[in-house]
Amino acid sequence: MRFGRLAVGLGVAASMLMVAPAPSRATTLADLFAGDSILIDEGNGITKLFDHFVLNAATGTNPLNPANITVLIAPSPPAGEVGLLFNISTGGSLGPGQTADLGFSFQVHCTGCLIHDDTLGIAGGQSGSGTVNLSENVVNLAGLGDLSDLFVFFNSSSSSSTDHGIFSNDVTDIKVTKDLNINGGNTAAFVSDFTQTFSQTIVPGPASLILIGSGLFGIGVLGRMKRQA
Repeated sequence: MRFGRLAVGLGVAASMLMVAPAPSRATTLADLFAGDSILIDEGNGITKLFDHFVLNAATGTNPLNPANITVLIAPSPPAGEVGLLFNISTGGSLGPGQTADLGFSFQVHCTGCLIHDDTLGIAGGQSGSGTVNLSENVVNLAGLGDLSDLFVFFNSSSSSSTDHGIFSNDVTDIKVTKDLNINGGNTAAFVSDFTQTFSQTIVPGPASLILIGSGLFGIGVLGRMKRQA
């Protein structure tokens, strides 16, 4: 009976670690390139900071304007993940012969947790020979080793709107590099938004370690009592 109550207590405490992220104001990609950042506070000392946004390329016949791309916390991420939504309000729809290429990078810093994997998603489409391609590379800031390479796309023969990668090891700090290419071909192609989300493993804080230690101690005492009986 005591063991059952102890297990329930540990389960409740563990569930308290999984909370919804606190709301964050929306900003634009242009503001992020100018030095702004986004902090997602998940409670219990767990945060993800998105910063060091750098514009690498904005080219094509109809370049995307970073001021027209709103960035906010992803409202409907995959279960157990948090991250960002990049919404293209203007300029994401291209016609015949029009092209746009946008390349940029940013860093993610996890406090109280380790980043375990990432999911890349895109909402868009094409017709005729139009194409949409979004590639991504993730490296560990400690040593710059590759962790993930993802790719989503739309073309006349097939499409893939989501891609997912599990890191070779869980890390606290990463650099993400993206390249979005939209080509209207002979008809049209468009992108309305794309998402970047991550899941994590929790790094136990002092209170959690005390709770786990107390639970293990209680289990040990209970075991000895049973053996003595």
